[in-house]
Amino acid sequence: MTDAFQERESRILDAAFDLIVRYGYDKTPVGEIAEAAGVSKGAIYLHFPSKTALFEALLQREVQNYMTAWMKRIAADPNGGTFGGVYKHILGAINANPFMQAMFKQDRRVLGKHIKQADKMFDEAHAVRTRAMFIQQMQAADVVRDDVDPYITAYLMTTFVSGGMAMDDMVADENIPSFDDLMTAMGEMMDGYLSDGETASNSEAGKRVIRETLTSYYGN
Repeated sequence: MTDAFQERESRILDAAFDLIVRYGYDKTPVGEIAEAAGVSKGAIYLHFPSKTALFEALLQREVQNYMTAWMKRIAADPNGGTFGGVYKHILGAINANPFMQAMFKQDRRVLGKHIKQADKMFDEAHAVRTRAMFIQQMQAADVVRDDVDPYITAYLMTTFVSGGMAMDDMVADENIPSFDDLMTAMGEMMDGYLSDGETASNSEAGKRVIRETLTSYYGN
């Protein structure tokens, strides 16, 4: 694959990102994506055999961008490996990416017919089980107290993530606290509940668990 081919594909995905987030998948014709990317409609199909394939490539890219942003935030934060830090930076990475916001909220306006893909990707029962296993790993690394129930904690965490994503649509803008303040308060609340007061000293152990978990899931 040549550099020119990759560069054109990136422009197509960038254009699709902007238009789908703004107008939604169903109201974004391939021709408009081509025009915004500065390519012909035929050129789109050299890269993607269908509009659905284009959406799936965009989803794959944005999930990777979200994971990369999350890990960068954790690595840059001395307390990023605490459970509160993990949660805070998950929300921060989602909030910085409007496409991922739509996926987490399962926004039908943005996703259109691909809402079922969001349902599958963010299956809450699976999310709770996955987070419970992660909490057990954090307990083994002495980041989370041994006496907390992993499943109950994972259930609460899933509720917080889902609720936090939905609140912006339920509360008037002027009544919503700043996102930074919300993240800080939530992180402190999670650490206050889950730690024994020594989470800062265990942050590096937590970061190691996160890296190992991502490697097991994504192989890098």
